[in-house]
Amino acid sequence: MRIFIAFSFLCLAAQFCLADTVYLKDGTKQEGKIIFQDEKVVKLEVTSGKNIGEVSFKREEIANIVIEKEDVAALTSHAFEHIAKEEFDDAISLLRRAVLLEKDSSDRHANLGFAYLLANRLKDAKSEYEKACLLSPTTGSFIASLGYVLEQLGEFEEAVSHYTKLTQVEPDSPRSHRLLASALAKNGQPVKALTEIKKALQLGSEDAQTHILASRIYQSLELGEEALGTAKKACELAPKLGEAFLNLAQIELGAGRYADSLASLDRALELNPNLKERVTELKTEAVRKAQEAASREKRSQQLAEEMKRAQEEVKEAQKLLEEALKRLDESKRKLSESLTAPPGAQEK
Repeated sequence: MRIFIAFSFLCLAAQFCLADTVYLKDGTKQEGKIIFQDEKVVKLEVTSGKNIGEVSFKREEIANIVIEKEDVAALTSHAFEHIAKEEFDDAISLLRRAVLLEKDSSDRHANLGFAYLLANRLKDAKSEYEKACLLSPTTGSFIASLGYVLEQLGEFEEAVSHYTKLTQVEPDSPRSHRLLASALAKNGQPVKALTEIKKALQLGSEDAQTHILASRIYQSLELGEEALGTAKKACELAPKLGEAFLNLAQIELGAGRYADSLASLDRALELNPNLKERVTELKTEAVRKAQEAASREKRSQQLAEEMKRAQEEVKEAQKLLEEALKRLDESKRKLSESLTAPPGAQEK
């Protein structure tokens, strides 16, 4: 089965010359540039006049394939030039070609995975990084990249598995334990996340992001003092990082330190105006909670005053009751005496 899709991007035509050949079982052949192949299909980019199109063949139709060799390093270099210009589709085309020429190179798959990631083609990025990890299972950067893609896909349990492997490959790296801690936290495992973030800190991490993550994990476990301490440390390590002060503001907000939170938000916005929307949201929340706290405090004071008045009233009532009981006892005593007195005793 052949499918031809025509389009006219002459800039792409300039990138490639027709070099690959697919020989079919019916005795015919098709020349072009192979841009994709798997166990089911092979796709070629072909030209027709000034048009460029795509032809697909099923594997069962193909007798043989001959791929023209090219300078893979040059392809990769051109691809990263496109990436620098955010021309991700062009970069992907070149890097897919590099993978076809060196299919057993983990670097080629990782480069293609990176381009897919930048183009937000996360499932394709995952596939390429998985291939890179299979070909080079102890390369930490490949494992970390795959873990990141899995997090972006919301596959946190699988991300935890890969980051766990990363900590085995790089046991003394603060980064590996920080990445694992982050995935564990997202996977709803804050206690295990705390263990890993502590390892990152113990390994001497002076990275603000590590302390930001630590503060959030501490806060999730209601360890307020530790959360506040690590959040402040992040600001000390990166005094020009608006995100560090934004995080501190969130920790302070959670601790009920509303005035401090508002001050930290002002600092975050001063350092990074791009945080304006988030800062505005948190300021609104801080003011609301401060007002609610003030209202609760006022109500608490009112209740305390009412309680005090009620206690005083109870004391006064008790006093009156005691006096009434005394008078009653006195009346009972006099009555008893009058009933037991001899006849005529009252006249005397």
